[in-house]
Amino acid sequence: MNEKYILITGASKGLGCFLAQHLAHSGFNLCLVARNEILLRKLSTKLSSETGRKVIPLICDLADPEAVENLIYIIKKDLPSLDTIINNAAIHGPIGYLWENDWSLWQEVIQVNLLAPVALCRGLIPMLKESKGSVVNLSGGGAVAPRANFSAYATAKAGLVRFSETFADEVKSLGVRVNCIAPGALKTALLSEVIE
Repeated sequence: MNEKYILITGASKGLGCFLAQHLAHSGFNLCLVARNEILLRKLSTKLSSETGRKVIPLICDLADPEAVENLIYIIKKDLPSLDTIINNAAIHGPIGYLWENDWSLWQEVIQVNLLAPVALCRGLIPMLKESKGSVVNLSGGGAVAPRANFSAYATAKAGLVRFSETFADEVKSLGVRVNCIAPGALKTALLSEVIE
């Protein structure tokens, strides 16, 4: 574990933060990605000092395709290896009837929740192939049944599930494992949005 690196997106709060803490204390090195620089740097410094593990904070807004490509470039250039990608970052986006949703916000959900994880898998597969690593994509509500008023979120998560199944078949022969997990309701900022 001393040389293993795990990449976690959406790592500054919620489930991503919990996973980062658990995995650092379990002996893994981490590459943490989030758009909130203050929270991410604070968490990285805390985990590094508590555990002695390497914790690399990378600020990235996954809503920006160019920023995602730059993130991939930095990871490939600076990380000695990559053993696991945990695509955890997600946003709900517009809530309400599709025809009343702000179209740019609807598209942003598809970018963050589906296209960014796909881009990370696509761009980092050489490193995963080298380590015989794994990908864990976080699914969510709406992936297995309709979710009225959450059309962007549900569409993106359903797409992520099918992508995960398809990608798993494609990389099986490379020794790379891909799973998609729906953790259920968690007390996070995303759940607060739903309740409101």
